[in-house]
Amino acid sequence: MKDWIDVYKSNAVLEVGRAVLKHLSGLSSNEKIVILCIGTDRSTGDSLGPLVGYRLSRYRTLSALVVGTLDHPVHAVNLKETLERINRDIPNNFIIAVDACLGTHGT
Repeated sequence: MKDWIDVYKSNAVLEVGRAVLKHLSGLSSNEKIVILCIGTDRSTGDSLGPLVGYRLSRYRTLSALVVGTLDHPVHAVNLKETLERINRDIPNNFIIAVDACLGTHGT
């Protein structure tokens, strides 16, 4: 299930929070949350994921596993391998993916 949020709306942060809560409310207590931040800092338009991952990884109170940072990005070259590793090491997972999209909804 995907949620698309227009970052130019004034309530975008609230919409992100609602989308995350909507999906997390149905999780069982034994599921591990993985925040998968996809992109590369080598392209400004594709750097959202690693920047979010970098910022989230600095919060030690998160019970979620953050994968994809500026130091260790997840991108087209290593995405398949990263997903395989996550599913192997954490078989009961719930992945929240953070990725940039250049364009408009529906294109």
